[in-house]
Amino acid sequence: MNTTTATLLRSILKIGSGYLASKGIMNDATGEVIIAGLIAAISVLWGVLDKRPNPALTPPAPLLLVIGAGLAILVAGCQTTNTPGRILASTAQTVDVAMKGYMQCVKAGLIKPEQENNVRAAYTIYQTTEAAAESACLAYAKTGDKAAWDRAAGALQAAQSDLVTLIDLLTPKKP
Repeated sequence: MNTTTATLLRSILKIGSGYLASKGIMNDATGEVIIAGLIAAISVLWGVLDKRPNPALTPPAPLLLVIGAGLAILVAGCQTTNTPGRILASTAQTVDVAMKGYMQCVKAGLIKPEQENNVRAAYTIYQTTEAAAESACLAYAKTGDKAAWDRAAGALQAAQSDLVTLIDLLTPKKP
């Protein structure tokens, strides 16, 4: 899936999520988790279908089972009220997936040393903000200090976004 398609899909899902949040059906944090899950599932499906020699319109049954199970787990996970915990977990999962893809490019020799340094620096910032967000999450659970959690969560999500965007810009795209 190219960047334009992913951005368009993400924007459409955010509009839908915002609408549902405005109607009180779900909150913003739940919407973020659902959007992340849908983007991941659609990306996997797209990638599998794109790499098939003669892609058919219907994906193979095992793939549908895996995607269905993943969405069921995602929906079940959205029942929790631990929004800070969900944000920490989904952020860590997103970064983990991005770093795994990036490492494949490094192993293939597609990343230059100065690019590696840039990613290393962005990852260090992410790790620092992740540790701060974990501490703020614990403090929020103990003391109810939501302001500190909100600041830490914003910094964590910004660091994640910066890192994932950098990796996306460095990894080669399929023509």
